[in-house]
Amino acid sequence: MKARRIQRGGNKETQRDALRRHRRQAEMKTASLLTVLLLALPLWAHPSYAELQAKAAKAHGHKRAELLAQLAARDFARARRSFEASQSLPGHRDLKRLARHGAESMQLLRAEAGRGKRDGMRHVEIRFQRISYGLRGLRQEAGFSDQPAIGAVQRRYARWRRTLLEWLFARKKNGHLILTPNFGGPHRGNPNRRQ
Repeated sequence: MKARRIQRGGNKETQRDALRRHRRQAEMKTASLLTVLLLALPLWAHPSYAELQAKAAKAHGHKRAELLAQLAARDFARARRSFEASQSLPGHRDLKRLARHGAESMQLLRAEAGRGKRDGMRHVEIRFQRISYGLRGLRQEAGFSDQPAIGAVQRRYARWRRTLLEWLFARKKNGHLILTPNFGGPHRGNPNRRQ
């Protein structure tokens, strides 16, 4: 089969040559696009645990509470892997870190609620919900000796989550949240009832 000649701006080129040129251009565009994506990949990657700790140390207020909740989620993932691998000591260490990060986050959000702010509470509440449900499942799968420690942390996260929900849906009056008498503590039913 003879190649047809195509007239282009005074130059003669065969149809086969034109196809080869178009393929090369397409390959170059694809290669440049892949290069751009590979260079931008670190921007999309999740920050490491140390980077999150450094960001949390620099941040203040609700931003720090959100970063601490992210650290708590990472601690939960580590604890889950440790308990699934039957390594109780690292799992308990991660549970302690998980409880500490949650307590710091709640302390910061308690200060925000005292100022009448709800910033960041929803994001932290969502993370706490996931952690609480995950701990509930982990408690059922863990060994008998590990279940009390996991259950204690799970109940703490469930209580913190209930408190956050109360703060999220509390009414505002003169720019301040109207909170329950047990500000940040366990609250069930009648707040005036002795416990």
